[in-house]
Amino acid sequence: MVRDFLRSKISEIQRYKVKVGVKKAGSALLSLLPQRRSADMPRITIFMVNTNNRYALQLTIESLLKHTRYPNYEIWVADNNSTDGSIEYLETMQTKVPLKIIRAEKNRQHPEWLDWAYRTIETPYWVGMDEDLYFLGNDWLMDLVTAIERDPMIYIIGGEKCGYLADYLEPVSSGHVQLAERFSAYLFIMRTSLRDKVDTSFKFVMERAANDADLALCFDTGGMLQAHALAKGLKCEYMPWHFWFKWLHIGNLTWIFNYNVGAEMRDLKQFQLQDIKRRLEAGKI
Repeated sequence: MVRDFLRSKISEIQRYKVKVGVKKAGSALLSLLPQRRSADMPRITIFMVNTNNRYALQLTIESLLKHTRYPNYEIWVADNNSTDGSIEYLETMQTKVPLKIIRAEKNRQHPEWLDWAYRTIETPYWVGMDEDLYFLGNDWLMDLVTAIERDPMIYIIGGEKCGYLADYLEPVSSGHVQLAERFSAYLFIMRTSLRDKVDTSFKFVMERAANDADLALCFDTGGMLQAHALAKGLKCEYMPWHFWFKWLHIGNLTWIFNYNVGAEMRDLKQFQLQDIKRRLEAGKI
């Protein structure tokens, strides 16, 4: 009840500002702790997809570089024929960091690109992430690597625990759905060897519930893959709550303008886009 009251009094933009401030303060404190070490520092591939989201992509990469102490990684960016300067920006960054640009022969949806990465990447682990993440704290990648290395049966670790088995209104279809399995596909680490055990897809899947003809079961991006891994007795986990201070998923900066999500949410996304540009221009990342 208190939360609902506060939500009615505080705008989405004000809540966003508070969230950024709280996460920055928390990540600053966490960054004072001694750095954890991975056993052998395996090579990590960081994979993201971009479609005309140049400024969010720049914030993601530059805040990542600022807050990544893990020494052995490479970045792959799959680009869907962007025309907003994204490619030119990526080409300048190739002189500063191991970065591979994958140019699309034809545009692919995000789950299709994740399927391609699932089949293609050869490093022992790979990190999938969206191109609209804001990294705020150090050692986020070290945290992911050490967490997945502590148990050989852990094949996936999500950066944030998403809602599970909760009824909600799915924004794209506007349908009443229940989350059968939701994978935090905006940030995760995965053992590359999972593809030898689970032949499935990251695709978004909706199925009719067996006991309710009006209810759809939603397997969000990566959800079906995770469900199949769990069915084989493999472990899929999430990072603990304090890890969430180290990053912020801005989220849905492009598609949200194409759906009827309400004026306040559209105002928030417009503010976030402008805020990203201001931070980059001022060098405050």
